[in-house]
Amino acid sequence: MQKNFLSLDKTESSLAKAVHRYVNLLRQQEKDNASIFELYKVLVRLGFDCQEVLRLPERGTASLSQELRIAARAAIEIQLQAMGRQVRQGGHQYDINAHIALKRAQAMLDAKPAEKAAEPRFSGSQLNARFKRAGRVRHRENQH
Repeated sequence: MQKNFLSLDKTESSLAKAVHRYVNLLRQQEKDNASIFELYKVLVRLGFDCQEVLRLPERGTASLSQELRIAARAAIEIQLQAMGRQVRQGGHQYDINAHIALKRAQAMLDAKPAEKAAEPRFSGSQLNARFKRAGRVRHRENQH
């Protein structure tokens, strides 16, 4: 039997991994965009319809000024307190989806921008090499 020298297993494997990474990247971008639109809707619902908020979907949360962040956090906190009272009193007007949207908006406004790592990145083999024990020889006792 002749061996197939044109095996595509490695190529197919690397292509499948690349496709998987790309799909995950697209899913993460879609999730981030959905979160930004959710924040946008919450802020507009709370009465923040200035130009800064209207540009939020295209520019992201980094474009919000500190003053707007403080005012939005305060308005969201007031709404969350009111919703908390509705829950405790068993109010029929309580909307759990609105409560979740407010909590997510609060978390997005409180989030700090991602900082780049100060340390250089290492490959897996380099990281694993740091945890190897020094050449320690174990001696076995002869057991009969």
